[in-house]
Amino acid sequence: MRAKRGFTLIELLVVISIIAVLMAMLLPSLEKAREQARGVVCKAKLKQWGLVFLTYAENNNGRFNPDRTGEGLDVFAGGHDWPNEVKDYYKDPKLLFCPNATKPLGTYPKLKYCAWVQVDVLSPNISDTIPLGSYGLNTWIGDKPLEWGEMDNAWSINRLCWRTPNVKGAYRVPLLADCFWPAGFPLHSDEPPPYEDHISWTNLRRWCIDRHGNGTIHGVFIDGTVRVIGLKELWELEWTRYWNEENDPPPAWPEWMRNFKNYAGGNY
Repeated sequence: MRAKRGFTLIELLVVISIIAVLMAMLLPSLEKAREQARGVVCKAKLKQWGLVFLTYAENNNGRFNPDRTGEGLDVFAGGHDWPNEVKDYYKDPKLLFCPNATKPLGTYPKLKYCAWVQVDVLSPNISDTIPLGSYGLNTWIGDKPLEWGEMDNAWSINRLCWRTPNVKGAYRVPLLADCFWPAGFPLHSDEPPPYEDHISWTNLRRWCIDRHGNGTIHGVFIDGTVRVIGLKELWELEWTRYWNEENDPPPAWPEWMRNFKNYAGGNY
């Protein structure tokens, strides 16, 4: 009878090589599918946040949540306390996290994958490495009192605030979006980060992170619309009621942003 023959070493190496080639072909597709799935989850969470804020406004005479700025310094002064302001309208704290960003800020080199943590408002130094969330509120949104901030230019600041979702062009007003900080006051004069993963406390830079690839983040607007936002588009959105009154041109894009698509349809 003929003896049974096993694999030769060459045949085994050929099989291993074929498996390796197939894995190399499939892994990018699998990662892309996972990224798309995370993106869907992120948008779903932002949709929930839109409903949270709209429901809050509906139950409070059509007004957004108040800002406690000026009532004393705490770790979330300056609109950073928004998760507590609307705590009665959501239950799961995991809703605060984009699935792409759960690593504590300051513990991971890729800024776009980082979540914000508790900090001392008197210092930009990170004081706690427990991640608390990865979406940032446009702090120009809120029913702020006229004496808000107790500043000489309080009137000029207050007139910039969006107090209600019932405004013309609400689909252009960002409410909440991917961010490495809980909140901020974007200004059209804010310059983009000079390089990727640059941690800066300049307000608009907090949102300028390539969290979902190809120069994009996800955001929800005050009408409840959820969509992709291009990083270059951040300078075109209506963060305040009188955004870019001077009709200033867009900033000079740093090298890492130059090839990103402008989702707003501009020519730069």
